[in-house]
Formats: sequence, structure tokens, C-alpha cells
Amino acid sequence: MYLGIDFGTSGCRAVVIDAQRTSLAEASHPLPAPLRQNGGISQSPQLWLDALDRLLQDLSCKIPLSGIRRIAIDGTSGTVLVCDSQGNPLTQALMYNDASSVQAAETIREHCPQHQHLTMTPGSGLAK
Repeated sequence: MYLGIDFGTSGCRAVVIDAQRTSLAEASHPLPAPLRQNGGISQSPQLWLDALDRLLQDLSCKIPLSGIRRIAIDGTSGTVLVCDSQGNPLTQALMYNDASSVQAAETIREHCPQHQHLTMTPGSGLAK
């Protein structure tokens, strides 16, 4: 069996399939909307962990998870989460559409030889 987990902005979903790609079990949970403040858009990584726990609990009520051999996880592209060396979150996650890093984008602009480079925007991963 194979487990696929998708973390999106508004919710998370999981599906377990077999080698023939037949869906064996599915689960989903909504997430609260990200916090919006002064151009910043963030979300607590604890929400993701709680949702993952609920997904796995729901799936385990439907099928034995001990048969899972591979896991694939995806999430919103461009979301940035600062963690310590053990992988523990140190901050809120800056969502893919966060544009609060205006000052960092200005610093990048001062040092980047290409004046139209993608990293110069307040929403770029480098600026975040």
C-alpha cells in the first residue's frame, strides 16, 4: 500500500492506494484560513501536525496502516518554515502568497545584477 498526503492552504487530504492504484481509503480535514496582517500571510505549523494526526487516525479506522510501504507528501509551493536543527518549527509558516518581506526584497535588489529577477519580490522564498 502507498500513502499520499496533500497539504493545501484550506485543508489536507490523504489517500491510500494499492499496487494496482485502487483507492483503499481516503480522509480529509479542513484547515483554518491563514492569518493575514500587514501584507503577511502565515499559518501555525501545529495546525498541520494536528491535521496529519487526524488524517492518520481516520485512515487507521478504515485499514491497517502497517501495510503502507511508501509515503508521498506535498504542500503549498513557496511556503517557508524556519526550523531548528531537530526540525522543530521556530516561527509561523510564511505562506506561499505572503508578501511581507519588503525590506529583504529591497536588500536583494541592491545586490542582484538582474533588475527583474524573481528573487526581488517580497513574496520570493529568498526574501522570506
